[in-house]
Amino acid sequence: MAAQRIALGRPHPRPLPQRATYAEQTQNAHDLLRAVIRELGHPAREIAADPQLRGALCDWAQVAAPRLLLILTGHFDLAIGAVLALGNGSRYQRSCLDELDTGAALGALMLTELGGTNGADQQTTATWDPESAEFILTTPSPAAIEFMPDVADPTVPKTVVVTARLLGDGRDEGVLPFLLRLRTADGLAEGVDVVRLPDKDSAPMDHAMVRFHRVRLPVDALLGGDWARIEADGHFECALPPRRRFHAAISVLGNGRLDLANAAIASARAGLAGLVNYSRQRRPGAGMRMADRDAVQQDLVGALVAVYAASVLGRQIRDMRADQSNSDAGDALWSMLAKPLLSNTAHRVLMTCRQRAAAQGALRVNRLTDWIGNLEAIITAGPCDVVRSP
Repeated sequence: MAAQRIALGRPHPRPLPQRATYAEQTQNAHDLLRAVIRELGHPAREIAADPQLRGALCDWAQVAAPRLLLILTGHFDLAIGAVLALGNGSRYQRSCLDELDTGAALGALMLTELGGTNGADQQTTATWDPESAEFILTTPSPAAIEFMPDVADPTVPKTVVVTARLLGDGRDEGVLPFLLRLRTADGLAEGVDVVRLPDKDSAPMDHAMVRFHRVRLPVDALLGGDWARIEADGHFECALPPRRRFHAAISVLGNGRLDLANAAIASARAGLAGLVNYSRQRRPGAGMRMADRDAVQQDLVGALVAVYAASVLGRQIRDMRADQSNSDAGDALWSMLAKPLLSNTAHRVLMTCRQRAAAQGALRVNRLTDWIGNLEAIITAGPCDVVRSP
């Protein structure tokens, strides 16, 4: 835990002043992510592969530097996690991973389309071109535009995992993930259009809509694990039936779900501890202490029970995922269930803290509003996690 505290403390992760623009807050999160990787002294892939270290880092990011959390999970869980779990060790993938390792490029996942987030309805296509031995990534309709990935900042190189429907030899092979250098120091990849979305009221990120115009990807852009590959003659081989391919492709979401869930409940613990401390000091005039009021005690006890139970559950699931001897596929289901349970519990507790703290709770220095803002983002992203097979 000391390493995470040091890493988050040195880049000065205090709430930025109100005069900081939304773009400045977003840029600060990017700088902070690179500083965290540098201060921890480990390649990002090692952090991503360690559920306990990665999870503790996410917990402390939510508590100490809320603007960092959401890009942190995108980088470690969704981008690097996908390459580690589904990569083939090719030169292209190693090169992308090397850049993600240091933060030279930041990672994100492109799963959600403007027309919906359901895997069965995904329209973005990756068509195999046998002449060039490349995939051609295309957005065939407005509904297929990638919606809200955090890739709008023109100064930040981004390497993304994008899910697309693989078309080859006249067949629809289902939705699979592909690794794309979306933006480098030289600019956007040829054929990529990015339009920045309006600012949100909290959880600052450089959200965008993205369209692909015949973007060419090398054969090794396909992240098929040990179950899907393109043969030298262009024939697609897959050990899984079409309905199972998408679930295998998005299996890395389990780590992100769990890390966000545990981070959410970590901020609820912090908020509750702050409210307990404040309630013992707050005494209007010569009246009763806030902590001695029945209604306040009822809120505190109810919140304590909920947070304690949710924290134990989240930590137990993290231990299960960290146990290398445990290959139970049920881990993914536990993570899926934990995300809405823990994040909604944390949201209710933090709203209680915010309301009970009254004017003090509105001050950003007390972080309650920033924690709640992140919880709104985490809960909003929930529907993206529930998908049917194509």
